Amino acid sequence: MAFASAASVGPLAAGNGLKMANSTTTQAYLESKPVQEAKALLTELCRQFYHLGWVGGTGGSITLKVHDDSIPKPQQIIIMSPSGVQKERMLSEDMYVLSSDGSTVSAPSPKPYPNKPPKCSDCGPLFMKDHQLKVYDIKSQSFVQAYQMRNAGAVIHSHGMESCLVTMMNPTSNEFRITHMEMIKGIQGHGYYDELVVPIIENSAHERDLTDALAAAIEAYPKTTAVLVRNHGIYVWGDSWISAKTQTLLRMIASPTGSGKSYTVDDSFSAEERHTPRLAGVLLIVVSMQAECYHYLFDAAIKLNQMGLDWSTPTHGPIKRIQADFRSGERAVSAKAGTSGLNPGEPKPRCIVLDIEGTTTPISFVTDVLFPYARDNVGRHLSSTYDSPETQDDIKLLRGQVEEDLKAGVVGAVPIPSDDEGKEEVIAALVANVGGHIWRTGFQNNELEGVVFEDRCIVLDIEGTTTPISFVTDVLFPYARDNVGRHLSSTYDSPETQDDIKLLRGQVEEDLKAGVVGAVPIPSDDEGKEEVIAALVANVGGMIKADRKITALKQLQGHIWRTGFQNNELEGVVFEDVPEALERWHSSGIKVYIYSSGSRLAQRLIFGNTKYGDLRKYLCGFFDTAVGNKRETQSYVEIFNSMGVDDPSEILFVTDVYQEATAAKEAGLEVLISVRPGNGPLPENHGFKTVNSFSEI
Repeated sequence: MAFASAASVGPLAAGNGLKMANSTTTQAYLESKPVQEAKALLTELCRQFYHLGWVGGTGGSITLKVHDDSIPKPQQIIIMSPSGVQKERMLSEDMYVLSSDGSTVSAPSPKPYPNKPPKCSDCGPLFMKDHQLKVYDIKSQSFVQAYQMRNAGAVIHSHGMESCLVTMMNPTSNEFRITHMEMIKGIQGHGYYDELVVPIIENSAHERDLTDALAAAIEAYPKTTAVLVRNHGIYVWGDSWISAKTQTLLRMIASPTGSGKSYTVDDSFSAEERHTPRLAGVLLIVVSMQAECYHYLFDAAIKLNQMGLDWSTPTHGPIKRIQADFRSGERAVSAKAGTSGLNPGEPKPRCIVLDIEGTTTPISFVTDVLFPYARDNVGRHLSSTYDSPETQDDIKLLRGQVEEDLKAGVVGAVPIPSDDEGKEEVIAALVANVGGHIWRTGFQNNELEGVVFEDRCIVLDIEGTTTPISFVTDVLFPYARDNVGRHLSSTYDSPETQDDIKLLRGQVEEDLKAGVVGAVPIPSDDEGKEEVIAALVANVGGMIKADRKITALKQLQGHIWRTGFQNNELEGVVFEDVPEALERWHSSGIKVYIYSSGSRLAQRLIFGNTKYGDLRKYLCGFFDTAVGNKRETQSYVEIFNSMGVDDPSEILFVTDVYQEATAAKEAGLEVLISVRPGNGPLPENHGFKTVNSFSEI
């Protein structure tokens, strides 16, 4: 066996003695089958990654922990590929073995020429917490950072071309962002509608000098499983081999002692298999799958950028660039396809969301003026415009509607004869059906005049805008998670809860087909109430942990929270400037609406039970995801169509989420971004006006 013994190799940490406290550092364990197979596996994967273009020349590095259930994960040893060796020619005996704290347990023997052993990779300092090691001459701390701060089970450092180029597209940005791409689903904890955010740190001449920057990025972005290094490459890690079982299909690399094996999501690992390094191989392949997804998304962003399209927005429309006007201090937003910015000094439009009947206009005007006018003039209108394409289209639509009404037994529905029976007969049957074109004629002839109130309207998001994010994440979500079992048990037979369960069954079936992590099959009612509830609790817990914006979860959460508010176990929280602003706007005749991913019931509960009293008296209505996903442009188009304004730029939407702001802006709405304590960072040069308090609106 061509590797130096643990007794003959000094530790990497200066001044440290070898750590022989546990069995993982004994010579017998280093020569054991799990360690040797892990080395062979890493060797084979190095060759594969070379052919993928991730570890060209002698660059890049791969590490994994030797999985062994008998040893706590934090104490499992680490196998790491060396530096200075061409990855496609790497041998098992070239691998380094490190203890869990980064010390060298086993190093490769010198090569025949130049009579020096392969050196330990310089990226090592980036994988463990630097303050816990005193490593000066190796790469291993890079990997140990990920192992200790993220409890990683495998880490890949790639020099893929895409991961370098994507950091150059915006040299001042410290993040890579992309959304609405199918391959985002391959990244742990992300779905198609989510925004993938990868932090970018600056490169240095020596990788060991990146330790502090990498640690800061990992801490600042708790959801990330990767960090980009500008003009250099990427670090990608995974947490546990168990996540491998959630993949649709994985091909295990054949070890020297056995053949490859395929696992699907339905496979279970035997007790013997749990102690084999093939599981470490599954994990490493899972991490490599994530790395492939990252490289795919980087390549997609590069190509979209070349086409002048914005990869960071839901619609991937033309790139909007911020141009500064240094004379006026204003900034204008322009698109590659044309200019859409505001001219300096041009008044900025205020966006107002208005209802008509009962809001801008008396109900009596509709019931006592418009409706009678249509009824009395439908015959005249149809007779005078019968042959026009517009009226023929009206008649076609009315025929279809009347046919549906007749089938449904709608009172008052009258069959419409065919055109062969004559124009007068058709019109006589249509007289009972009235439409907007008749009113247009009345306005054109000055027979009608519109009546409006002088009101205005504002639409508000909740989380991070009216209410601290921490109230949702630290109070509402845990309450729902901790009480879902109790709620389902006490209300199981009620129609409301049965409807909740029906929605959850449908959602979980979709999740299982899509391979969503955490989805658990829900048994049939025949298997008993307790079994059904146990499965529901597991699924809801996973959905809450992933903060999924889905109707099935939001509806159930609203019902659970309602009980909490009724029992005085919960109290709605809003920022202190919110009640005063709502009262001020209400007194000024401004109507305020809410649009949140939480259910309308949950929205009413939050505003109806605050320490400031019931604030619902200042609100005119609520929108939730029934109108659409908040990061989809079409949702705001639907809101615009529901509001009945002539121009979407008359709508003001206030949110803290950049993706929501972008979607609303692309629908033509005016947008303000709310900057509150605890909110997430915004992209640099995001191009939106921000407010820190409602007093500024």
